[in-house]
Amino acid sequence: MRSRRGTGGRAQASLAAGLLLLAIRAPLAAVEPLVLRVADAIGAPGHATAIVLRTYATRPVRRGRAAVGGGGAIAEAPLAGGSPIAQVLGCEVYGAAGDLISCDYLFDSLTQTIDADFDSALATINSEDGVFGVIYVELAADLTPGQTFPLALNAADTYLLDPEEDVIVLGHQAGELTVRAVNDALEFEVDGGKVHPGSGATIELGTGEPFGLRSGHLVVQYEAAIASGLPTVTTDARHGVANLSIFHPAPGILVVDFTSPADDFNTVPGDLIRVQLPTIPGAPLGSTSPLTLDAVESFLEGAGGVPLEVDWIAGAIEFSFDSGVFADDFETGDPWVWSRIVTP
Repeated sequence: MRSRRGTGGRAQASLAAGLLLLAIRAPLAAVEPLVLRVADAIGAPGHATAIVLRTYATRPVRRGRAAVGGGGAIAEAPLAGGSPIAQVLGCEVYGAAGDLISCDYLFDSLTQTIDADFDSALATINSEDGVFGVIYVELAADLTPGQTFPLALNAADTYLLDPEEDVIVLGHQAGELTVRAVNDALEFEVDGGKVHPGSGATIELGTGEPFGLRSGHLVVQYEAAIASGLPTVTTDARHGVANLSIFHPAPGILVVDFTSPADDFNTVPGDLIRVQLPTIPGAPLGSTSPLTLDAVESFLEGAGGVPLEVDWIAGAIEFSFDSGVFADDFETGDPWVWSRIVTP
């Protein structure tokens, strides 16, 4: 049984006090839900894959539950069309270094529901946005390549509590599990998402399934005409440890070399490498700019240095209007930072 508590109050004093309360409370209306997304996943019949949860804003969490699948309050939640998950292999949830975070799960094979409960000793879960947690599963051996299954959170049973044990308002974003043939090439994708002209485009390079990487040579091609400067490159240790070397051999070409001492890079799949590309303010709204990975020059080596067969997936940067660019000067763009002054 879970308990949830909220806060509320009314001001019945003077007009001045009422106006003050309204002024303090006004930011609450601007607080956006913390979006908890289930990333797209790929896996082969009888093989392990990963269901990755991620967020796009930093908001500390003490404990909670992520309920994947099941009917609940959203129609897309059931893993319809069969029973893709044979068993759950484990789960991990991430916080700051030194925090002891437990993750326990229950799996109902009939309903294909996974309930992952987690608790943070220091309330540092989601102290950095990005990868929130991962559930490792083994797919059923009788699946057919090409099948897809929705991956969604059951809103009725999913909750997060902040360091004060108050409920965090959530938004959900579903993903999809795609079944590939055992002998298919492994996918590696580049994508740029949406960006306001003149802002930095976030280009993401990564995968949809876990396989350990020892090294790689990635040649990213972008349109030099839309860039106002050289791109910068980062990675996230939650995906495994990787040492990067960055080169800019010509306009519109970025080379990323990486090595993973423990062969553990991509044991948590997702956006392994993030590239920030400053863009020109004159890029037309609604236009797109292609992104590709050079299939001839790029390569990946798996654990033990084994060369991998890779399907290099292209993407694009889309220029679109973003009103948030002009809304405030907070670097994160997350109004939660200032809304927490409210103490009703």
